[in-house]
Amino acid sequence: MRLLTTVPNQAEAKILGDALYADGVATTIKETRDSSFAVWVHDEDLMDQARTFLGEFDANSSQVSDLARKARAQRRQEAKADDQLRARTEKIRKQIEAKQSMRTGTVTAGLMVICVLVFLLTGMGEKMDVVRYFTFAPLVPVKNGYVFGDVSAMWEGQPWRLFTPMFLHFGLMHIFFNLWWLKDLGTAIERVFSARYLLIFVLVAAAFSHVLEYMVSGPTTFGGMSGVVYAL
Repeated sequence: MRLLTTVPNQAEAKILGDALYADGVATTIKETRDSSFAVWVHDEDLMDQARTFLGEFDANSSQVSDLARKARAQRRQEAKADDQLRARTEKIRKQIEAKQSMRTGTVTAGLMVICVLVFLLTGMGEKMDVVRYFTFAPLVPVKNGYVFGDVSAMWEGQPWRLFTPMFLHFGLMHIFFNLWWLKDLGTAIERVFSARYLLIFVLVAAAFSHVLEYMVSGPTTFGGMSGVVYAL
């Protein structure tokens, strides 16, 4: 927003705001510290139009009064449309909630089970000898532990690494919140669309988030359903 002008009283500021609104310029009126009223234009691209209108503005003219009445009528219509939209949105929300209250979707449940199994197999993400089979970049054992290998291994017989980091979780809170959101969001999408749609969506979201994480952070032991949950 950009400041257009300040006026000494609220009534004049409201008339100006209404007239500008009817002229296609949305504004916000705020009281200033010196008790005057500032008129802010929402869209900076409309500042020239607003300044031109302000230069010809006369709060007492019949034209301005007509514009103010037009603005008030337009706002009432928009408020009515907003109420109708909120009612439709609330109806859809209740439908989704009703579907969410049903049993967990098949694909969603399958993903949750795999996450829990991997969580247990990896000792809550601490058994690196097991974790290394699920990481994006392979962990290669050396004398004093592990080092990251070349990610090209993914294209040399280990394509699952593009997806398996999403099953890794490091700690109870990590897996708890991820599965909580996965259950609600995954089930809702599975009900509204289909199990197949959800599975494809999850695989694409996982692959994209893993590649992006690797590009940003490099070879690290990242994992979890967070990227998929954000996408959902």
